[in-house]
Amino acid sequence: MDYSNAEDLYSRSDKDKTKLFLIENTGHTFGAVQPFEGTTKALEEVLTLIEDFLSK
Repeated sequence: MDYSNAEDLYSRSDKDKTKLFLIENTGHTFGAVQPFEGTTKALEEVLTLIEDFLSK
């Protein structure tokens, strides 16, 4: 997803229920491949962000 699309979606969202984090130099799979061969730094960052967001 192009950053401009993400920023547009975020601008229309309820800020009490959403967060936007832009992670550079990665794609929509955050560097993971199919079949899954292991995690990546970007994927670990995303998983931590999701866990933190959902725990609030």
